[in-house]
Amino acid sequence: MNNRLTEVLGSGKVCRVATPFRALGFSVVELLVAVAVLALLGTVAAPRLMAFRMCVAQSEAKADLGFIAGAERAYFAEHETYTDDLGLLKIVISGAPRYLYGFTSDVLPAPSGRNDTAELRAAGGGAYGTSRMVDAFGVILSEGDLPAALVTANSFCVGAVGRSDLDPTLDRWTMTGDGVIVHAAIPAIDDIENRLQP
Repeated sequence: MNNRLTEVLGSGKVCRVATPFRALGFSVVELLVAVAVLALLGTVAAPRLMAFRMCVAQSEAKADLGFIAGAERAYFAEHETYTDDLGLLKIVISGAPRYLYGFTSDVLPAPSGRNDTAELRAAGGGAYGTSRMVDAFGVILSEGDLPAALVTANSFCVGAVGRSDLDPTLDRWTMTGDGVIVHAAIPAIDDIENRLQP
């Protein structure tokens, strides 16, 4: 037991009154139960939080693919051909995107070396950061990590690759000129070429 000074009501006198230790805090058992409840809540909430985080990242990829596809359509309306040169599309990227976007081809209208967002940034074509465009081991993503995303004079398929969660598998997406979005593991080049045929 612990003794404290307390005032006895009505008397104005101060005297020592014994108060039990229990009144001063929590018992070890109560603290252990509270920690166990918090740990249980954490195990239930963590997977949901990771799933939400993955959905947010994938939403970013889909929106940016749609933006690039719209820029391709506008370029086609003006030049009557598609291009894999992101510099000619005049896209504006800001912030620090998680995904690398672009094309695996680099031929239309001529080889440019600006067919993905990392190359576009390196060529001075934007003020966005590329620090988040890395794989699980910290290696910077490159054109070789993109799913097959080709451009021809009359069709295109733009790709995206990035990390949407904590596992080492890269998240890959493609969008065709007609707006079809595909979550691609690594599709074969022949499959993409067949989709691009008019």
